Amino acid sequence: MQRWALVLDALEHTGKAHNTIVIVTSDHGEMLGDHGLWMKKVFYENAIRIPLIVSCPARFGAARIPGLASLVDLLPTLMGLAGEGMETDFVDPPDGMDLSPAILHGEATARAPVAR
Repeated sequence: MQRWALVLDALEHTGKAHNTIVIVTSDHGEMLGDHGLWMKKVFYENAIRIPLIVSCPARFGAARIPGLASLVDLLPTLMGLAGEGMETDFVDPPDGMDLSPAILHGEATARAPVAR
């Protein structure tokens, strides 16, 4: 059994699955056979796009939110999903954008393409 499946099974077994934020993402895309390629060392869209799937059934339903996201958005988004009153004095203002309004309320993200 895959490790991620063990984590999800443990959440189900303890009754915490419905109210736990689970995020699926990766550090890079994969071509997965598109254009006959199976690697990330090309500049086709599938090699640079990554998944960002966020689940917490007790707090929000399934939706596809258009817009751009980056891995630097994970910390501010998790802080936003944690809600009001979360202690944040230990963190400088994080890089990235808080995507929680898009996740919780379907608000569009207003971001230019990410580049550094």
